[in-house]
Amino acid sequence: MATSYAGPDEKHLRGTLRAISSETGVTLWMRTLPAPLSGGLLADSIALFGGSVDGHVYAIDKRTGLILWSNQYAEEFSAHPTLAGSRVYFGSNAGVVRALDTKDGHVAWEYKTRGAVRGPIAVSGNVAFFGSDDGNVYAFSETRSKVLWHRRTGAAVQAVTAIENGVLAASLDNFAYLLSLNKGALIWRRQLPGRISSRPVTAPDGALFTPFSTDSAIVLNLRDGKHLNTLSLGEENSSAAAPIVVRNLVLITTPHGLLAFAAPRQ
Repeated sequence: MATSYAGPDEKHLRGTLRAISSETGVTLWMRTLPAPLSGGLLADSIALFGGSVDGHVYAIDKRTGLILWSNQYAEEFSAHPTLAGSRVYFGSNAGVVRALDTKDGHVAWEYKTRGAVRGPIAVSGNVAFFGSDDGNVYAFSETRSKVLWHRRTGAAVQAVTAIENGVLAASLDNFAYLLSLNKGALIWRRQLPGRISSRPVTAPDGALFTPFSTDSAIVLNLRDGKHLNTLSLGEENSSAAAPIVVRNLVLITTPHGLLAFAAPRQ
């Protein structure tokens, strides 16, 4: 669990990372950091990975809380990291995407866009897909270390997901886009009732979006982008947290609670 607290001068926030037993609630270890972690944590079998508002990227031992390695950059991190194979991927508010080796933090490659990268990176095969505040969706070849294509949308792109038949992107222009994997060609585009800043939940036949300033979650058909279903949230959504799937439940946060949706009984 990542938290923040005011430093001695009460002007600068510091960060803490705490491991809590899921069985007893007892603190197993706690690590203090110079600045708060932002954008969430991700874990593999050995380490926790996260980026901070002061430009640090950390790998922290899950068992002990010891820092295995850290890199310092002159930029803030607020995007959720992504793990794929032996690499962890970070996007920064300066628009830089980096692929780092999970063992030692060595930079495998980096690429700078013209706007902040605030959403997680999607990796399929040897290609990394990401959106930027410059309004583009990018496909970057890890083997060739070059951009394969980029496709412009109508506003900043903060959510990108790679699926079997394309790249699903959510833009702040209120549209969801499905682009082809190879060339970024537009397969379909569908307008939603609000801005979309969080990554959708996907299934083989549909994608669930949680637009801002609406009281519903929207499910679109992945084949043609047509509306499949609407889930009532009971109040206007103002949360940027992405919905998640836990076993057979879809969990969605709202300003005043947590909602769980299950598939209808047959």
